[in-house]
Amino acid sequence: MSLVKITFPSTPPSSSPNLNPTYVLTLSSPPDHRLTESLLAEFGEALNAIEKDWWVRRREQGTDKPIKNQVGGAVIVRGEGEKFFSNGLDFENSVKNPDFHPTVFNPLYLRLLTFPLVTIAAINGHAFAGGYMIALACDFRVMKKEAAGRKFWCCMNEIDFGAPFPVLFATALRGRVPARVLRDTLLGHRFTSSELYAHGVVDVLSEPSDEGLMGAAQSLSDRYGPKSAGRVWGSIKQDIWSDIRVSAHSHFPPLMGDQAEARAERTFGLKKQDEESKSGERAKL
Repeated sequence: MSLVKITFPSTPPSSSPNLNPTYVLTLSSPPDHRLTESLLAEFGEALNAIEKDWWVRRREQGTDKPIKNQVGGAVIVRGEGEKFFSNGLDFENSVKNPDFHPTVFNPLYLRLLTFPLVTIAAINGHAFAGGYMIALACDFRVMKKEAAGRKFWCCMNEIDFGAPFPVLFATALRGRVPARVLRDTLLGHRFTSSELYAHGVVDVLSEPSDEGLMGAAQSLSDRYGPKSAGRVWGSIKQDIWSDIRVSAHSHFPPLMGDQAEARAERTFGLKKQDEESKSGERAKL
């Protein structure tokens, strides 16, 4: 069973000209599309397949033309269903692998962040933690309007389950989230679509249906996909986000809560927790 599905443009590369193909990449790991190592690996493979198809289309249609007459294109990233875009990393398993971020997550994140086609996150449902980071890696974001009491949230909720930010997360958030909402983002605020739109994090609010969401994402593809035709969009993003690229290769692991507590014990001469519990037991006697 595929964890990431690709919908290719309906016209094959060798058929009649399609100068602005739209690819749809769907995260498909129910119930909440967790970013496991397997899903992230398939995500990278899907991006490779899309980029290869795009280059084939460009060559089939010819590259000896003005840029406006060459093949551009865009990728829409979405989650399957209507509840979750992605609920984030498979945290319990990711922390077991000390190389998870430098060798698994970070390369995929940089690949998406600097992809040569325009990328659009169609945030179909909740996007938490690493799932929200994936949406922020895209060039544009679309969410549904709130309707009939139904809301979807985007949230960096690591603070609420005791997980520090990896260096890449911290650097990317500084670059992708407006300063006026960065503090609330770090404190785990659950942003609604209307809040994110007001702050400029979400570019378009669609009608509150899956059809409306994908229609709005397609409109962005139609408008901005042709910008990919110049073959430099990926390079421009590599340069503008150079600080994020550098942070992806940092080998300084974040300080977990128990490690922070151990450091406090050393710094302030505190008793270790197990010693305190034993002292308490003796006092009761």
